Amino acid sequence: MKATIICIGDEVLCGDTLNSNATFLAKKLTQIGVEVIKHIVVSDNEVFLEHAFNEAVKISDLVITTGGLGPTKDDMTKQALAKLTDSPLEQSEEAVKMLEKYFEHSKNKLTPNNYTQTYFPKGSIILENKLGTAPGALMEKKIDGKNITVFMVPGPPREMKNMYNVHIKKYLLKKINKVFCYKDYMTTGIGESAIEYDLRKLLPDIKGISVNTYFNESGVKLKAVSNADNIEKAEENLKKVDKIIMDNFSEYIYSLEGETLPEMLTNMMKENNLTLAVAESCTGGLLSSLITELSGVSSFYKGGVVSYSNEIKERVLNVRKETLEKHGAVSSECVEEMARGVAMLYDTDCAISISGVAGPDGGSDEKPVGTVYMGYYYKGKITTEKRNITGVRKRVQTRSAYYAMDRLRKIIQENID
Repeated sequence: MKATIICIGDEVLCGDTLNSNATFLAKKLTQIGVEVIKHIVVSDNEVFLEHAFNEAVKISDLVITTGGLGPTKDDMTKQALAKLTDSPLEQSEEAVKMLEKYFEHSKNKLTPNNYTQTYFPKGSIILENKLGTAPGALMEKKIDGKNITVFMVPGPPREMKNMYNVHIKKYLLKKINKVFCYKDYMTTGIGESAIEYDLRKLLPDIKGISVNTYFNESGVKLKAVSNADNIEKAEENLKKVDKIIMDNFSEYIYSLEGETLPEMLTNMMKENNLTLAVAESCTGGLLSSLITELSGVSSFYKGGVVSYSNEIKERVLNVRKETLEKHGAVSSECVEEMARGVAMLYDTDCAISISGVAGPDGGSDEKPVGTVYMGYYYKGKITTEKRNITGVRKRVQTRSAYYAMDRLRKIIQENID
């Protein structure tokens, strides 16, 4: 089954509202084996909507729309679909009852314009929306000799997600009549293009198997999906793919649970009763921010120092003046003393230190932009590494923070195995 997702609304088109609906739907559809082939974002304009619907039905068996079902004049989704399917709008008694029932339990007043939400193209199956005023609808229609399924659901993400879980997913699982299983592999330290290139050479052509790559700040996520007529066959095929992935990419895989690097590191620290502090220079507190975005980190994260100046490196972290004069702030020697200093300052089991040239200025022939040194303290032992990171300032800072978390994760893993 091939699907097109149409997200409707000027606020989405203009960038005022993040298009999280498309992300959610694409992820959920892929998990149950629906191939999402196109996303369309379109204005609240009947003509443009008709064009979007026409494009979608030509290439898809399934069309899901979000938005444009409300009570205002610019909510034109149903009108456009009515024209496309030659199905005039009719008021649904069922939708009227749902609307009135919703307002019985609401502090808001039921105004006459709300009843526009109860009109749908003839033949629509009304889908109850328990979290909002606008019902959704399902249409099964033959268009140009092709069977098309259309779901119309409200635009607010909370309502849309509930409509998917309650109505869309159940319908599609019955329709597809297949069994699906999948596995996620979170990787870091290898580029998306490199993984994709190697996978093309390694993976056999197995019916019902798809493996896709997705870039994120932590690295690259691999998702393997297997579908078959029964669970035994689906799992058998997935195991074949799993062996190939683990045999060839295990050194880059840090999680099989879909965790980000900050989540993975947090879980490791908690499970092993370890404590952590960080000392940052070129990342300017980014590493600390990434760690503290998660709840519950106070159980292991003691604090950090943004030692941007040499004065603070000396005064707070006890980096020796001779070290800075001889080797400079961007050096293995400096990050070693920074890591030790912050671990002593906060009395922690682990510590990370980062110092580098984020750019665009400040580079030299010896230490060009992108040169970053990192130090790692683990229960008295200190190791350092040098990274050469390409890209703009923000990328150098971000990659430095993620590389550092991954390296500490590996150090902890080596010491607890």
